[in-house]
Amino acid sequence: MRNDLGGTMLVIGSAGGVGRRVCAEVARQCNSHALVLGDYRQERAESQANSHPGATVRRVDLRDSACLESVLDPALSAVIVCSRQDRPEVQRICVERGIPCLAVTIEPEFIAEVHSLDSRARETGTPLLTMAGMWPGLSGLMAARAAGMLDRVERIDLALCQSTQSQVGPEGIADMMGSFAKPVVERGGGRVRQVPGFSVKRQIAYPEPFGTRSHRLVDFVERGVLAEALGVAEVRTWTGFDSAAFQALVSLLRRAGLLGLFRREGTGLRLARFVNAMKGLGPSGPEPVAVVAEARGDLGGRAQEVRLSLQGPSDYGVTAMSAVAMARLLRDRADAAGAGHPLRIFDLGEVIEAIGHSELKLSEFLRPMCAEMNGPGGETCARVASILGSTGTGPRGVPSPEPCSLRSRSRPRRRATTGTSRPRCTERH
Repeated sequence: MRNDLGGTMLVIGSAGGVGRRVCAEVARQCNSHALVLGDYRQERAESQANSHPGATVRRVDLRDSACLESVLDPALSAVIVCSRQDRPEVQRICVERGIPCLAVTIEPEFIAEVHSLDSRARETGTPLLTMAGMWPGLSGLMAARAAGMLDRVERIDLALCQSTQSQVGPEGIADMMGSFAKPVVERGGGRVRQVPGFSVKRQIAYPEPFGTRSHRLVDFVERGVLAEALGVAEVRTWTGFDSAAFQALVSLLRRAGLLGLFRREGTGLRLARFVNAMKGLGPSGPEPVAVVAEARGDLGGRAQEVRLSLQGPSDYGVTAMSAVAMARLLRDRADAAGAGHPLRIFDLGEVIEAIGHSELKLSEFLRPMCAEMNGPGGETCARVASILGSTGTGPRGVPSPEPCSLRSRSRPRRRATTGTSRPRCTERH
């Protein structure tokens, strides 16, 4: 396998659910010699290294600043943090030593702390990426690509269909359930309202074998990033599960007022273990995941909707693919310095191409807007492409979108404009 990394990549939290997938992706996209496994239990990392001949091992304790100072070698090509961090000490040291650092965290408070290092990161020429996974991360790049295909954007919707088979630990469950408890501020149609998280319903159409799923409106951290970066006030994020029974359980917890308890230290993890046990009652099997990004607005004076859909083998698997591909791409990016979301640097096509995985399927659709977006008649659409990162033109010579990143220094960016949207789907409490 190639090693275009030109060095080694340290994976902190290598033994966790995400960490193990990231290590496997470093070995696949580069080779095992490019992998440095970082765990606070060195013997566990040494055992894990047996699966990656040629990999090296380092003891990494996120609570020990002296340990971090010794292990974060400027010779590293990149650091990927897959563990929960109380403070951005890894990022602070990486900035001073010029080491590109990526984190897959979804914690808004921690993300804000990392972003506060932006000025210093620019001074030292160091890239610091947060939300460098599938959701958030690749999902934001999908939204940017969809928005870039329209002349004017009224609204963006992002949807994630989660698998109850996914191998998520208690911390991941607690983070997810805690995010469902947050109220959602809706903007659109000239009004602003606040609704409870996981209460507003909508049907989301996914490609087969997922089909149409009932989802709930939630306040994921990527909403605000996309609204600011793309200039679209109305950005909505939706999620649901492939099991109606499990989704009913989450709804029951919401109505009982228990979702907020997942955000409490200790209590949240105990509840998360219970939920994980409920997930594991069924037979084990594949854990496929799907993401849909919709942008609604105008193209050539006509109301249009662009829809992108992504299918992958698992949530953690696609997160690992994305993080490693971005780390590799950073090597040759002089414009990458600073702290922020991946869409500040990358476009969707180049990340998908760098991943190069046969089980990752991305499709694009363009269709006229209709009165009922999600009913049987709303599924007739013109297919633009089924791609693994494509370029060219769509139907009637409609060009594929410009990479809609924030890299104004490397190419002009067309900023999406907002408009007054009209309700075009069935949403209810």
